[in-house]
Amino acid sequence: MQIRMLLSTVKIEVSNILLTKSFSILILTWGVINATGMYFMITGEEEFGGRYPNPELLIGIIGEAFSVLGIFLVIFYSGELMWKSRTSKFHELLYTTPISNFAYLVSKYVVLSLIIIVILTLGVLIGLIYQLINSYPPSIVEFLSTYYYFGLPVMLVACFAVFIQVIVPNRYVGMIITAAIVLFFGPMAQQ
Repeated sequence: MQIRMLLSTVKIEVSNILLTKSFSILILTWGVINATGMYFMITGEEEFGGRYPNPELLIGIIGEAFSVLGIFLVIFYSGELMWKSRTSKFHELLYTTPISNFAYLVSKYVVLSLIIIVILTLGVLIGLIYQLINSYPPSIVEFLSTYYYFGLPVMLVACFAVFIQVIVPNRYVGMIITAAIVLFFGPMAQQ
């Protein structure tokens, strides 16, 4: 019963976040960032041009952009997901439903993880297409490592961001606290 309620909540949250025009624009922007980064890294005639589109180079381009954008999106969407029902006063009705608080929080985390997976998948597809266009043999296995090396740390930050949004009684204060902790102790602190 709880699994069915969880899936229903995830379906509602996905339709409210992933199927919006703003997310489509975000995906388009992410695609343009990756495509232009790969194009100029390979074909540029300046300092970095004339390289083969090997997976290590393309994964580096995806990871460099994702390490900043992914953290930013997790911080923003964690606040948006957790506070959307509260700002529209829908939480009063939501808390009368038989779904547990744990399933409600897990659905928020699943949606944040889906955002990360969708964005990384687009970067991987652009990299594979770029390899095919340049007659370089596509290497799917190497590209799948981006989910582990870049996606997993951001998913852990997403779990932490949901936790912070639950404890802090204000959306923006929660975003600032999450951003400060991630900036000083997270994956970006090592760079």
